[in-house]
Amino acid sequence: MERRTRIYTAGEGLHVFWMPESSQLGVANFNGQCWSRKMSQEERIELIGGGLAVTLLEPKWNEVFDEAGLVVEREEDEEERVSLRFGTSCTIDLEKMDSPLQLISNVIGVLLKSYEGAASKRRSTGKPIITKKRGAKVKLPPPTKLVDVKKVSLLNRNMKKRSGPSKGPVFDTDEE
Repeated sequence: MERRTRIYTAGEGLHVFWMPESSQLGVANFNGQCWSRKMSQEERIELIGGGLAVTLLEPKWNEVFDEAGLVVEREEDEEERVSLRFGTSCTIDLEKMDSPLQLISNVIGVLLKSYEGAASKRRSTGKPIITKKRGAKVKLPPPTKLVDVKKVSLLNRNMKKRSGPSKGPVFDTDEE
């Protein structure tokens, strides 16, 4: 399973990140504040529910970050500690770092790479891209996918074309 830096925005200007090289889980707000903690495999397994096999840890951990599954809990008057909660009962406390600038710059670098990757992906798929000129129309390439009859669902292929509902029984009344 691929081990790569994961990050997502948790609201209120906070970003939750995971650095697999240093096994650090953290929260940063890019105003010079960062809370983090080194986590072992056992701690990660315990955080996401316990009883999980080590081989299933990485896919589940990636899924947690894909779905933004960790909730940041922070008291306004408490600056030294931030808690991350997964589900209803699993919580972990993160301590404030003294000199987080290097770590924050790494997180910002990862964010920039992910945004650049998303922008290049949009360009390669032919989706509309924001242009500098107002009102300029963006030409989309012709569709490349044609519907293959063999791949169409059997339900759609065998469905009868029916007429509307019947009008019910017709009675001979007052025809004289």
